[in-house]
Amino acid sequence: MNDRSFRVRVGSETSCSYVVNNGVPQGTSIAPLLFALYVEDIRHYLPSELKYLLYADDIKIYSEVRTREDCMILQRGLEAIDMWCVDNGMSIVPSKCALLRVGSGSIQYDYRVGGGLIGETEVVRDLGILISSDLKYIAHIDHVLKTTASLIYMIFRCFSISRPDVYLHLYRSLVIPKLMYCSAVWRPHQKFLLDRFTGIENKFLERLSLRCGAIVPVPQMCKAITLFDK
Repeated sequence: MNDRSFRVRVGSETSCSYVVNNGVPQGTSIAPLLFALYVEDIRHYLPSELKYLLYADDIKIYSEVRTREDCMILQRGLEAIDMWCVDNGMSIVPSKCALLRVGSGSIQYDYRVGGGLIGETEVVRDLGILISSDLKYIAHIDHVLKTTASLIYMIFRCFSISRPDVYLHLYRSLVIPKLMYCSAVWRPHQKFLLDRFTGIENKFLERLSLRCGAIVPVPQMCKAITLFDK
C-alpha cells in the first residue's frame, strides 16, 4: 500500500501526521493472508534443533532442555528471531514475551530477546487458553467459570422478560460457547471440577425459575445445558 499516513487523536487533540512505510490497512480481508506470507520464511532462521509453532503474529519456540547447551540452543533461536525482525523491519517487545517451564528440574537460564530479559511465568495465555507449567488447566477452568458466572448475571440483569425460551436461547448463544471454547484441550475429567460446571448450570436454572416462575421442561433444559459427558 502506497501514500498512506496516520494520526493519533486523544480527545480533541490530534498528533502530527506520520507516513506508514509498510503494512496493510487493519481489518482488510486480505491482511491475514499477506501477513502469513510475510512471516513464512522465519523458519529458515531458526536452528534445526528447535521446534516452533506459528499462528499469525504469535510464535512459540520450544525444546526439551536437559543441559546448559540446550538452553543456549533456545537462546540462539531467540537471537535468530531478533535477526529476522531486523531484516524485515519489525521489532519485538520483551514485556509481551513469556517463558514457561514445563516439568521439574529445569535448568535456570536467563533468556533474552529484543534487547530485554524474558520474564518467567507459571501461567501463560495462548490463543485464549491459560496454560500452566503443570499442564493441569486449573487456572483456565477458574477463568472460564468466573466469566460464565458473570455472563449469567448480566443476562438476568439486562433482560426482565418472563419467557424461559428467551433465556435458554441466550444461554446457548452466549454462555455455552464460552464453556466449550477449545474444550478438547482443557476438558475436565475430575469429579470435583465437573461438579463446578454443574454448579454453573444449576445457578442458571435457579435464576431462570425465579424469574419466570416456572420449572423449565426437561427436554428444553437438556438441549441448553448439556456440556460434557459425565
